Amino acid sequence: MRRVRLLAIALAALSWPTEAPAAWPDPVSFSAPDAPDTVRIGVEYPEPGAAFAGALPMMLSGWALPPGQARRTTEVVIVIDVSESTLEAMADETLLPPEQLRGLPAPEGTILHAEIQAARRLLRTLDLEHTRVGVVTFSGDPLGNTPLPPRWRESLHHSARTWVGLTAERAAVDAALDGVSEAGASGMTNMAAGLERALAELVGGPGAVSHPDPGAHRVILFMTDGVPTLPIPGKTWHNQRAVLEQVERAAVYGIRIHSFAVGNEALRGPFSVATMAAATRGTFTPLRNPADLPDLLPVFPLTDLARVSVRNVTTDAGALATHLRPDGTFDALVRLAPGPNTIEVEATASDGTRARHQMTVLRRDGDAAASPTERPPLPDHLVKRRTELLEEDLRKRREARHEELAREIAEERAQAEGRVAQQRRQLELRLERERERARSAEPKPSSPASP
Repeated sequence: MRRVRLLAIALAALSWPTEAPAAWPDPVSFSAPDAPDTVRIGVEYPEPGAAFAGALPMMLSGWALPPGQARRTTEVVIVIDVSESTLEAMADETLLPPEQLRGLPAPEGTILHAEIQAARRLLRTLDLEHTRVGVVTFSGDPLGNTPLPPRWRESLHHSARTWVGLTAERAAVDAALDGVSEAGASGMTNMAAGLERALAELVGGPGAVSHPDPGAHRVILFMTDGVPTLPIPGKTWHNQRAVLEQVERAAVYGIRIHSFAVGNEALRGPFSVATMAAATRGTFTPLRNPADLPDLLPVFPLTDLARVSVRNVTTDAGALATHLRPDGTFDALVRLAPGPNTIEVEATASDGTRARHQMTVLRRDGDAAASPTERPPLPDHLVKRRTELLEEDLRKRREARHEELAREIAEERAQAEGRVAQQRRQLELRLERERERARSAEPKPSSPASP
């Protein structure tokens, strides 16, 4: 309720008469279906009762839904700021001035390059069996200083671009990001245009190329390095008002906006970026160092799921490795004991709500081989993910061994230093005794003869 009041106050303060809005789909058709107020867990692999031969860890793959999310389907539009300022260097690196880089492929070391890399890394973490991704960019050139609505709305349409509509094809999104990189950056910052284009793709609004799923969980990831400088140059309040109008539309459609203010300029004026998140139940993330963005975005949660843990109840041992993805899917490696094993998955939502799911699998050793129906083959899309988990387990064991080795070395060093100190004292005592014996063995000087 506080977020709604915040948005209403901001809109009232900045409002002015505008033309009738373009035709958008009825928000009722995009209203979220009733969903349980509990966490739900599903395991896709293996099936309950599956049997495994040998001592290799078992791969487990599944999903979890937080309270209020009805379906697994997620649709996310990544919105990338391609204004000229994104060609600034992320650090004290030597780069050409932005005006000389305008329209050239995104150079390494720039904020634009960090945005694109963050999007690429996020893409690699998503389960595209149940998630679709779109890419939108925004910048913009001024169309004059008049605040007349027709000119303002014309600016919105010309300042943003959909590079790829909602798709589950990883190659298509990669190609779109290649295009964004090749096109480079130029122009000013029309945030309202970027939001409008992303919203259109998520609900099938004017000019959309996507065919959205009304029952999906819909998310916008909005990255910018600045403040809104368009659609009306020099009119800060008008530009903020334009952003808030799109934020109001997102709230009506139940679309969550997670916003990222990247760099010093964005943090000096974060009103628009922070408000778009607050008014849509999203998360506002200020990042002073743009170089942190490619590390943050791939692990940023797209749902209200906080964590997932997996353990073997039979052996009372946790999973060797567990990987929770931003879209709520997870994988784990679990070591099995001979015979029946009870495996438990626990998922916790960000509000603390949690649920548990148990299943039993069998490990058969020796001559008792499992039947073909009991030995489930690993699906193709899980083969690579299993390799990643094995590598993570190996890395964790190496790190644990390095930590253990460091502790052993520290203990041995302390013990050795103690022995050194003891041996040094013994040596000093021995040397002192030898000096005393030497002094006692020296002939005493004779007394002078009496005259």
